[in-house]
Formats: sequence, structure tokens, C-alpha cells
Amino acid sequence: IVKKDSPLVNSFTWSEQCLDSMSWVALQEDSYSMDLLKIEMRKHGCAPVYGALTNTISAALKYIELGLGAGFMITPPKFLLESNGLVALNTDFLAEAEIGLAWRDKEEINDIITSFRTLARELIMARRGDFV
Repeated sequence: IVKKDSPLVNSFTWSEQCLDSMSWVALQEDSYSMDLLKIEMRKHGCAPVYGALTNTISAALKYIELGLGAGFMITPPKFLLESNGLVALNTDFLAEAEIGLAWRDKEEINDIITSFRTLARELIMARRGDFV
């Protein structure tokens, strides 16, 4: 995620050199998912440089808007980007993630689980257009 007027909007190519030279706004830097991202980046010889660190999405988007760095968010909501003057760069190269749900097979919760799965599927399909 970058500012709408960022030069990266028109000329961005994902590369190890780009990742290594970019300033990042990190959300929850010490979280498990950030640790995994840093491990993967280091495998490719990249060491993230942070322009700002925060624990809230709203602050992270504000920091990006102020030009303190770029952000990384999987499927950001369009309304958040638009309201902060931001855009998401092309991530077509990323693989899709499959999300699973596990539960204990107990007769008394089977109807609840079935209803939850049906509702979740319907909401995902209905809201697909709301995300980048």
C-alpha cells in the first residue's frame, strides 16, 4: 500500500532489491505473522527498514499517507484505501491462501457449525468487491 501520488504506482516491480531498499510501516512488528514475513525476507537477503511501527491499522494507514513508508496488507478494504488517499500495488503474483476451520465433531454443535460455514461463505462471496 502506498500514497496515490507515489511514483511506485506507475513503475513498481516486486523484486528483492526493491524490498530491501523500501521503507516500511509495520503493523504489530513483534507478531507471529510479522516474524514469518521477516524470516522469509531474510531468506532472500532482505532486511526490512521501518519508517514507523504501530499496533493499529488506522495509525499505519495514516503513516503511509504521511509518506513514512509503504505498507503490506492482504486484501485491504477499498474504502480504507480511498479514505486515506492510498492505493494497493499489484499483487497478482501472490498465491491465494486457503483458510480452514476445525472443530470437534459433536452432535450438539453440528447445526451451528453448518450455519456458520454457510453464512461465512455467503458473506465472503457478497463482499468480494469490497476488497482489493
